[in-house]
Amino acid sequence: MRHFALQSVGRKFGRYKKHRMKRREKVKHEGERRSIFMRYLGEVATAVSGVNGMSHQELFDALVASAKRKTATADVLLGEDGMPMEEENFGENVIVVA
Repeated sequence: MRHFALQSVGRKFGRYKKHRMKRREKVKHEGERRSIFMRYLGEVATAVSGVNGMSHQELFDALVASAKRKTATADVLLGEDGMPMEEENFGENVIVVA
C-alpha cells in the first residue's frame, strides 16, 4: 500500500517540477524571440517608412511596442521555485540592483 502512495507522490512531484521547468523555458524562449524581433525592427521601419511615408521613429516605436506586447512573457521575473516573483515596493528613494 505504501508503494502506491510513494508512486502517487512521485508522479505529482514530477508534474510540479515539469510545470516549473516549462515556465522557465517559455520565459527564455520569449526573450530570445524578442531579441530576434529587435534585431530587425530598425530595418523594417526604414523599409516601410520609405514605402508609406510614415515617420521612421514613429513606426519604429510602434513596432517595438508591438514586439514587447507580443513577448510580454519575457518580462516575467521567476524566483528559484519557478514561480513569478512579486515586485517589492521599498519606497521611491530605493534602487534595487540585480
